[in-house]
Amino acid sequence: MYVCDIQMKGRTVLVILVTYFGGCSTNIPKLPPMICGEDNLYGEPIQEGTADIEGFPWLGLLIYPVGTSTPVKTTVVLISRQLVIAAALDIDKYPKHDFRSRARVILGHNRSEGPSIRIKDYTYHPDFMSTTYSTLALIQLDPRPFRDKVIPICPPPNGFDNAQSIYALSLDHDCDNSSMVNVYRMEYVDDTHCREFYRRIELDIETMWPTHMACARALSGGECVWTSGTALVIQDGGKWKLLGFGIIGPGCEAPARFLDYGMYHLWVKRAMSSIGQPAITRLAPNYLILRRTTSNVQRFGECDPEETQLTMYSDRTRIQPPFTFEDREGIVKYNVTLQEDMEYHCIVFRVWNTYTKDNPPEITLRRWCTNLNAICSGFSMLTIFFYVEIIFKHACTFEIVAYGTASKYVDAKALMLYLNSKKVRPQVHEASFKYQ
Repeated sequence: MYVCDIQMKGRTVLVILVTYFGGCSTNIPKLPPMICGEDNLYGEPIQEGTADIEGFPWLGLLIYPVGTSTPVKTTVVLISRQLVIAAALDIDKYPKHDFRSRARVILGHNRSEGPSIRIKDYTYHPDFMSTTYSTLALIQLDPRPFRDKVIPICPPPNGFDNAQSIYALSLDHDCDNSSMVNVYRMEYVDDTHCREFYRRIELDIETMWPTHMACARALSGGECVWTSGTALVIQDGGKWKLLGFGIIGPGCEAPARFLDYGMYHLWVKRAMSSIGQPAITRLAPNYLILRRTTSNVQRFGECDPEETQLTMYSDRTRIQPPFTFEDREGIVKYNVTLQEDMEYHCIVFRVWNTYTKDNPPEITLRRWCTNLNAICSGFSMLTIFFYVEIIFKHACTFEIVAYGTASKYVDAKALMLYLNSKKVRPQVHEASFKYQ
């Protein structure tokens, strides 16, 4: 890592070099359409009542901590080969000092028999805590050992006939050895009647209302309470498609609230397309966080304890203004280059007044494009530059702390030698050498 000298004349710039390993190509082969929405019901029509979870390979559980007899569980739904959705409030409750390392996702199997998939990262919908607690979390998986066996559910249809049956699939969390899915045939409930029901039972809590909601009730089953993650689905064109994701609360024949997945699917697609791109969070005018990894979903907000386990670089610098008039502003630049072979999970930039609380300094992270043709306006280029401006009136202290890990690469030559050593070679008979 390279740190330039601080210049008190004029401005000082923080330059961040971000390198991506993907190249550009004009001959990109067209990918086959993603297989989705399949089940393991073997042609049998779905029936109300109970069913084995093995019939729905895109439905599963997130368990934490792995390897214990009584883990905490929450329902997840697989919406791509490496992403599941879960209730944001459930994910927020898990301890974050070892969540990625000790949580596992099991899809289409019960806990004792199913293969467990590691978690790579997670992120919350922007509405979480700012608008409502009832929203989605995206969990990024590392499904490489099970890539051929991972089949997601399809996105919602553009439209469907009201005569088509919709179903709610509620997973029973208590059955570790024979996880069962409770299947309910559903009908939609209009928003007015839904809100009136929750006012009547005194569960009309504003912070628990989803920003985008669908309300539905089962045609049978009495009254019950559903945990988060009940999937509202429809079978359309022979494929299962996700309509809604349930939040904890009344269920069965009572009006149940679902996150309208049709309204959240665009956010999911944006999150998928921005995997590996930098993510910047402003927590205060003098407090910024930058994340940059090559293959993780974008995360925003405070650094969690698991992200800050390894410090890659830190520096603290005191900035003294070269003037004595308090009505003048100074602008400082600080130069840094981040190595391209590092995964920077969390980079914290902070600046604060050293002696007074009046007129706190401000910090801004900006894009720096050195090309005259301005071809570096996107984040898909090989090299990306930023710079930080610090605006201050009093003596202040600037701090940067970078947390992360070194990227891991495969030595292609060593890999081929290893594979060749394990390869079974055909036997060559002695007669093969005797040619006359």
